[in-house]
Amino acid sequence: MFTKTEKQFLELYRSGIWEKPLNEDIFNDSTDWEGIKELMIAQTVIGVCTNVISKLPAHLKPNQNIYFNLIMLTSNIEQANKGMNKLLIELFDACEKLKIKAFLLKGQGVAQCYPNPLLRQSGDIDLFFLESNEYKKAVDELHKYFSVPMTDTDLNGVHALFICKDIVVELHGGIHGAINRKTMKNIMSWTKQIFAQKTPLKCNIDEAKAVLPPVHFDALFIFLHAVRHYFGSAVGLRQLSDWMRYLYTHKGDIDRTELLKDIEYLGLTKVWSVFATMAVDYLGCPEEVMPLYNNRYKKDAKRLLRFILDSGNFGYYDKRIQTTSKNILVQRFVAMKGHLEMQFRNIITFPEEALYGIPSFFKDGFMRFIKTLKTR
Repeated sequence: MFTKTEKQFLELYRSGIWEKPLNEDIFNDSTDWEGIKELMIAQTVIGVCTNVISKLPAHLKPNQNIYFNLIMLTSNIEQANKGMNKLLIELFDACEKLKIKAFLLKGQGVAQCYPNPLLRQSGDIDLFFLESNEYKKAVDELHKYFSVPMTDTDLNGVHALFICKDIVVELHGGIHGAINRKTMKNIMSWTKQIFAQKTPLKCNIDEAKAVLPPVHFDALFIFLHAVRHYFGSAVGLRQLSDWMRYLYTHKGDIDRTELLKDIEYLGLTKVWSVFATMAVDYLGCPEEVMPLYNNRYKKDAKRLLRFILDSGNFGYYDKRIQTTSKNILVQRFVAMKGHLEMQFRNIITFPEEALYGIPSFFKDGFMRFIKTLKTR
């Protein structure tokens, strides 16, 4: 079910994520390093895999063109992380001056759970504001502090963003639970309850003194965020690495009984179980830190990894949504058809989740199509 190249990629990935010895015996002169590189890029795990490749004996390393390109990409990742860490100093300083309480979601915070935080491929900076009035104040004032315009604003919703120093800063006034009906119904009440009962985590990220959500929140939220993207389009291994590394790093801080209860409360037991089984069986996660591992889901777990490797991060690399046509109508039709196929492939394992997102898929697709027409 997995090609030789995919197996070699997964061996590199597991070694990089868990700092375990690499099985060098599966690499030889015929190794398809170009194919491995494409998988590293599609799954957004370039840094952690390149770090492992750099330790291979010279005769097993890729040719100079591929190897130096990977080194350059990894250097870019490190520099991007350093830039984000510097901006975090200014962001939390600005929030303090504006008297608004921000919590850093995912990103640079969860990177601290990696063996080398600078090798985690960064995306943007996400700040969460628990109180609606603080979220609105952040939307109104935070971008002005940096003298940049707000790029996208949703005061009545839960999302806004601006770009500062070429870094996207996303502001969130709520937590998305668009996975199934139970998750959607309970997510915000659960969030407010956790923040009311648990202590936020203070974290030094280089010189930035960041405030993260309570550990119990992130232990579930990081998974929820990855799964929401999986059902919405697709997800890369980096986001699953975030989840696994967080559970591993904070294993002594997480109340397992309480976590299981909340997984059930949010209607995520089956989804978590399948992802957990994949994490242990294929991604190297230690079984003792992964709740709800279940042998019964071995076939589902294997199928799940197949889907993830086929689609890449956010589904950008899935052949079903690609076309060479320059006609906007053809492009949108191919994208719609491809994304529908990606959603319906989940119907055997996750029937409720596969069907739940269909209405919003059509609505969002139509809105993006209209927006595209207006900008042409």
